[in-house]
Amino acid sequence: MSDMLDKLAENRVPILLAEIGAYLHLIGRFSEKFIYAHSEDATNAERKFDYEKVCDYSDFFENIRLDSLLKDQSWESLLNDFKNLNNAGELSSDKIKSFCEFIEKHTWKRGKPEPKGLCRILADAHGIVSGIDKALAGRGEAGKQKKAYTFRATAFGYEKNIELTKKPELKKELFQKIKEILNDIKNKQDLSYENYFGFVSTIKECYSKTIGETRRPINEISLYDYAHTIASLMKSSLAKMIIDGWQDPLTKDFDKRLRWRILKINVDVVGLLSKGLKIGDILGYRSEIEKTYDEIKKIVEFKHPLGNEIYRDSTGIYFSCPDVDDISKLKSEIIGKLKNLNKLDFSLQIEISDESRSMVILASEREESLRRISYPHIGNIENLKKEFEESRNADGEDICPVCRIRLKPERENRCKNVGTDIRKGLKFGLKIHRKQYG
Repeated sequence: MSDMLDKLAENRVPILLAEIGAYLHLIGRFSEKFIYAHSEDATNAERKFDYEKVCDYSDFFENIRLDSLLKDQSWESLLNDFKNLNNAGELSSDKIKSFCEFIEKHTWKRGKPEPKGLCRILADAHGIVSGIDKALAGRGEAGKQKKAYTFRATAFGYEKNIELTKKPELKKELFQKIKEILNDIKNKQDLSYENYFGFVSTIKECYSKTIGETRRPINEISLYDYAHTIASLMKSSLAKMIIDGWQDPLTKDFDKRLRWRILKINVDVVGLLSKGLKIGDILGYRSEIEKTYDEIKKIVEFKHPLGNEIYRDSTGIYFSCPDVDDISKLKSEIIGKLKNLNKLDFSLQIEISDESRSMVILASEREESLRRISYPHIGNIENLKKEFEESRNADGEDICPVCRIRLKPERENRCKNVGTDIRKGLKFGLKIHRKQYG
């Protein structure tokens, strides 16, 4: 059997298309009609709007004809193109035919057939996120706002206008961009990084301009916050099933329900920036950290799709992660893929959390990461050990005042590594100068 990450790479296209479907399943909420339908003073006609049935509303898509593309059943071959699964289960017996199925079948309702296959995985993720986010709002009419006075709140309770209601043209712009990206994927029968990144960036930009829930106090949740969390959990759930085989996400036995983990890639950002002697040094460190994060995201989210970034701060970057049977093997594979990404004197501390039925463990995991990075952890430790042994034979040594990491002989101004780096930098600068000015 191939390695776990290689198996995910082999099934990249259906995994990422399922993630796209998870983002699209809430597209009906990107509308004034959704906001008005859940207002306190909505008319009976307005209350009839159902965001799960927008594929049946020809006028909802602003004459962009995106609905035709979402209903197109030629997507079936790409959406279900899973390879070398040990136990495909409903991924094989209950194939999804179009993106509209994600919109119409992401919840289970009394009197209707239960969702199957990919929609069943989505229903589980949707239910978990919905239950956590909406628990504070209660039920019924509690917290509803009036139609003309529906606002979005910040995390600090400050309320402001919803951008979508003030700029209705945003809806048409979003649908046009989605149509262009999906058409390109359909025509090429493949999903490039540019298309994937373009789709996710478009969703983030537009979904952030409206709310996922209209009731107070949870009107602080943007549609992007809501959709991104659901898509991330679904992606990691599907990754688990590709690695370990089908598992019923909605089984009545709660102990056998799907769990998730958090992949933590930590670095002491503040400590690293503090090594800079000048503004240019600090900006250089910051730039290198961001480049490293971008490479990590490309590997974890696209090349070997495990999950999505769910949080980032000065302690590092955090991703949703599947709860696979052999978590230690997965961790070693991840370390192998991520080693040697950075060019500076810092290393990535990679850990995977315990399993949980949601992502609410993020706060405690972040606290644990903060304690861990408080202790020095330096990359290329074998080389540093060698340098230390060599320097012990010198007359005396102290810390290099430039890199602040390596030892140097007392009679020298800096360690030999810094000297090498400076010479390389001077040669590179001279090369550029000659190229520009002759």
